[in-house]
Amino acid sequence: MMASKGGSYDSVMPDMKLWAEIIFLQNFTKNTNIKFVVENVKPYYEPFVKPTIKLGRHLFWTNIDIPEIEIKDGLTHNERGSSEKGYFDLREFKLSHRKDQIIRNCVDPDVGKYILDCVVRPEELKLT
Repeated sequence: MMASKGGSYDSVMPDMKLWAEIIFLQNFTKNTNIKFVVENVKPYYEPFVKPTIKLGRHLFWTNIDIPEIEIKDGLTHNERGSSEKGYFDLREFKLSHRKDQIIRNCVDPDVGKYILDCVVRPEELKLT
């Protein structure tokens, strides 16, 4: 097994299941009332399927209209093991991954609410 660029962890082959799901949803929800949103943190490689929108560090593939908004670069981790906005507190968990990385990879709840609002109340979010 090859090591990462910095040698701090073993390299892992990308999991292609995400791309299969996106391709399936894009092709089998056409002309239906089914709405979908798939999220992923921007990968280290060029995405195989162009995202519909990028908000902060996150890419989204969807069949709903999500107007672009400016997003700060996601949640940050503080020295106490929680997000600076107070949404997540991982101090009590024994995790195999770095806590700061887990928090950075979380979708900011405000972004999640914005996306849900685009589905539920799209007419109120139209940017002029």
